Amino acid sequence: MSTGPFKCKYALVCESVPDSYASQSLRSREPNDPIDIDLARRQHAEYIKLLKDLVENIITIPCDENYPDCVFVEDTAVVLDGTALICRPGAESRRGEVDAVRQKLAELKLRIVEVEAPGTLDGGDVVFTGKEIFVGISNRTNIAGATAVARAFPDYQVSMIKIKGSLHLKSILTMVDSETLVVVGNEYGKKVIENMQNNCNYIYQKITVPEGGASNCLHVNDNIIHGSPSEIEDVEKFFEIMNKPTYHVENSEFNKADGCLTCRSVLF
Repeated sequence: MSTGPFKCKYALVCESVPDSYASQSLRSREPNDPIDIDLARRQHAEYIKLLKDLVENIITIPCDENYPDCVFVEDTAVVLDGTALICRPGAESRRGEVDAVRQKLAELKLRIVEVEAPGTLDGGDVVFTGKEIFVGISNRTNIAGATAVARAFPDYQVSMIKIKGSLHLKSILTMVDSETLVVVGNEYGKKVIENMQNNCNYIYQKITVPEGGASNCLHVNDNIIHGSPSEIEDVEKFFEIMNKPTYHVENSEFNKADGCLTCRSVLF
């Protein structure tokens, strides 16, 4: 997130994937599909390599075996207009992840503010449209956490959207530019769009996709990063209308732990 919508100078990422991710990462479903840690590391390395081509500065935080989900840095901070809101993740086991992120962001001289208890906030529940902010009220983010977003970024209207059927709001929809969102076309996506339309001050174009993995993508300095065609059938055709350079990366080993493409970076 940046002063100019979707123009980012920095990307914060975890340097790699801890061994503990394979066996101890949080998973909403029964872990019937084992995580291939070597493949996960290759996929994450390709993700970072692509970001290096599109973003001026890559900031890395250490990989920490004590925090199996530390690769999902998006949940630790929301950065916008020179302010870094340090999150208080909804999963208690993840709250120590914010310390390394706070330190890195403080080194950049950002204004640091914190989500205080009893608030909980995962960055994956925060969608900035370039004009306003939507916060998903989920199993990981509560009303107090959403209120912290409103206090941290008073220049933007903040609307709360209750979500079901997905871990985070960004599991259901993301922005591909300041005018257009991409949303999964199931009952949960339709409900979220209805709630957004009842709360927003602006009219957004909509791209509807048939599966959740396709609805999560990154818009990085006028480029779109989406899921791999090997994992999402016909994914490329949904973004042809945008007339922007598009790239795809594999995400299979992160999908197994409910991780989307946006989960592995904080852009600002």
